[in-house]
Amino acid sequence: MNQPTKSTKSRTLLLLFGGILPVVAFAIVEEYYGVIWGTVAGMMFGIGELLYEKIRFKKISGVTWFSNILVLALGGLSLYSAEGIWFKLQPAIFLFCFAAILISSSIIKKPLLVALAQKQNPNIPAPALEVMGTMNLRLGFVFYFLSTLSTWAAIGWSTEAWAFLKSVGVFIILSIYMGGEIIYRRHSLKSKRK
Repeated sequence: MNQPTKSTKSRTLLLLFGGILPVVAFAIVEEYYGVIWGTVAGMMFGIGELLYEKIRFKKISGVTWFSNILVLALGGLSLYSAEGIWFKLQPAIFLFCFAAILISSSIIKKPLLVALAQKQNPNIPAPALEVMGTMNLRLGFVFYFLSTLSTWAAIGWSTEAWAFLKSVGVFIILSIYMGGEIIYRRHSLKSKRK
């Protein structure tokens, strides 16, 4: 079985934490200097993420491109309108797109999680692929919930609460979901053995 390389682990961490720096930069700078400078800071950190990945890995992943194109485009709208709401909608749109991809890939019976796992390691056992296939749709709905919550946070919450949701809250909710998946899997396996 192939073990993940150091480069793969670094990319996975970048995928998990990508997009957080622009959010944190926006929140901190916006509090002290206003929406315009907060947006500029967030956009600069987005460009920094692109440059870092290009220098570190010689290639920028599609997820990083998409995330930071959203940061730059919505940041541009925020600068134009002098309203931070556009910048704050980036996480919601990003999560909604992931939800749509996961759900639609389940509907057409080509689950994204299975495809990604097989690309990473073509020798993954069939039972593991089956688990990923069934989890794919549920994870899509979790991302849809997160995108809805992120939209609500962008529109009605304070900048600090919105930044907390994006930087920590999303990971807490995903961790709770994964814990539920593990409990469900264990219960399901016990039921099959009886």
